[in-house]
Amino acid sequence: MESKTVKHKINRLISATLSVILMLSILMPILASAASTPFEDVPENAWFAAPVAWAYSNDITSGTTATTFSPDAYVTRGEFVTFLYRTAGEPATGNIVRFLDVTDPFRFYFTPINWAAINGIADGFPDGDFRPNAPISRQELATMLYRFAALGDSELIAPADTLLRFSDSNRISDFAITPMQWAINRGIVRGNAGRILPRDTATRAESLTMLHRYVMNEPFSLPPITNLTHGGTSFNGAVIGEPASSTANDRIIWDFLLDQGLNQFAVAGIMGNLYAESGMQPTIVERARRYRLIRYRGMPEGYTDAQMDTWYTAEINAGRIARGIFSSDGIGYGLAQWTFPNRKADMHRFIGDRQPPGALNIGCLNAQLAFLWHELNSTHRTSTLNQLEGTNCIFAASNIVLMNYKRPENQGLTVQGTRAGFALGYFNRFAVAVDNIDPDDVPQG
Repeated sequence: MESKTVKHKINRLISATLSVILMLSILMPILASAASTPFEDVPENAWFAAPVAWAYSNDITSGTTATTFSPDAYVTRGEFVTFLYRTAGEPATGNIVRFLDVTDPFRFYFTPINWAAINGIADGFPDGDFRPNAPISRQELATMLYRFAALGDSELIAPADTLLRFSDSNRISDFAITPMQWAINRGIVRGNAGRILPRDTATRAESLTMLHRYVMNEPFSLPPITNLTHGGTSFNGAVIGEPASSTANDRIIWDFLLDQGLNQFAVAGIMGNLYAESGMQPTIVERARRYRLIRYRGMPEGYTDAQMDTWYTAEINAGRIARGIFSSDGIGYGLAQWTFPNRKADMHRFIGDRQPPGALNIGCLNAQLAFLWHELNSTHRTSTLNQLEGTNCIFAASNIVLMNYKRPENQGLTVQGTRAGFALGYFNRFAVAVDNIDPDDVPQG
């Protein structure tokens, strides 16, 4: 009887011990982040203390000396790739020489760089070098981390409107746009005072903080897009938000587009672009081409902008500027500032065929709206209209119109933000809640 009791107690002790061991194995990575370090330059209350302690406890970094971490020193490309490699558990990889300046197998970064290259996490430069000792920029770091994350997750979410929260996002290089969008959305990169500093060198403290945020998957809520609201101030130096002026045409255009069956996001996206092009004025002439009208068409030099608009429109209506000249003069005209010869010729023909003979009114608002819809529903059906019909995000709708319908030479982030801001201004003014979508949620995409 006694032996059974003793055996029972032993079994309970073993069971309890195993439970503790199991619990510790689960919590160890989390508890490790709270461990102390031997680094004298990492105060316990520093914003980077927990990430550095986590990295030290998990053998991701050992510091620059036995007692220093050097948090403000820049992190090199070779160092950050090594951080990633150790985070991955130091998987086995071949020792093939892949870069001209990474040939010594005894260098700490040799195997990590090979691993990163094999897995598409890090690229070299056109000259064949990797530059392991070069500082890594914040956008390069985000790109490597994005590719690292993609090894285990094929569907990384990178909302386009995340960049609108930062005034310097136009400095992000093309290769880093999606990675930065993802990193911001995940709270890995959070910026400072409204700036994202994509080309600044990342410090050792910053690099481990970003890596720690990714690994720990810290909960994070994005701040609102404060520069895409009524009365917004600026996006990359461009004043945006509520369109600078409103006209009687605004409501006419909004209602016309809604009547065609478009949703309110699509309508706002179109209107934001139209406002950027013409201020919603159907007779407006491209200001930069004034000299052509003076030099080649005989327009008086002293005309104001409004007089130029009236003169050019009247010359077209009267036939003194014929369809062939109108279509080939390279001057933007009308709501969408139609400029290309084939589009201007189609516009002239489309409007002329629907008006009484000898009574052309090329600047008629309703006629131009009909032509705009004709274009969207025919030559731009696949590239623009089909995408607009499926969108529920103002920023996305604005970019669809910008990049597929308008296609100006400059489609950079500043232009995107400005036009999306105008679109949001119209949405805030005219839209009503439909399909259980709250307009207040629109900036989140």
